[in-house]
Amino acid sequence: MKNLLITLLLTFCVHHFVCAQQGIAEIGRITTGFLYTNSDGEEMDILFPVHSFSYSAGYRRQVGNIFFANGSLVFNRYGQEGSDTKYQNIYEWDAYYLGLNLAMDIEFFQKSRFSLMALAAAEPQILLGGTQRVNSEIRKLNGVEQFDHPFLFLKGGLGINYCLDNRIAVTGRYRYGVGLPLGRSEDGENLKLTSSTISIGLMVSFGYYNYCQKKHFD
Repeated sequence: MKNLLITLLLTFCVHHFVCAQQGIAEIGRITTGFLYTNSDGEEMDILFPVHSFSYSAGYRRQVGNIFFANGSLVFNRYGQEGSDTKYQNIYEWDAYYLGLNLAMDIEFFQKSRFSLMALAAAEPQILLGGTQRVNSEIRKLNGVEQFDHPFLFLKGGLGINYCLDNRIAVTGRYRYGVGLPLGRSEDGENLKLTSSTISIGLMVSFGYYNYCQKKHFD
């Protein structure tokens, strides 16, 4: 599964240069939720999110009057702290994932230099690394079954573009997603992830594509 996702990432990089009409780079603040159940079906008693950062770079291409296809490479850092009353343990996770975000957005409102849009995306992710702390013991997440499985995130949200001139726009996005593991855990433990991301960025039109000129400066 990981080899397939890596192949998709490489294919995306080639596709990016061929199909891009706009380039986008964003940085965001991400809040993560861990939905963990052990082999007995018990959930962890107390979990606290740790706010981290998300980075992405990719392209955008118009495929209809108000429809746009998006693709981007995404680096996400997920953090969580927790404890359980049954075993009196304290937990801390810090995980790094690389993802391929494939999305569509619909610009449903335009006024002057502003555009508002609705977003929908699928985002497979693979683990790059990270650590897990149980009390004073620290171990790497690579090889930990619940984290080492690839995840498929399904995301939705809202966004805004503001054109600074005929080539450059400032972007703002909010996305909420649920990550499902692509694989079954042999020990019966289960982990799902949720993410809530607020990001800002820049979008630049390439070549002869005049997104801001056509929509906002005519």
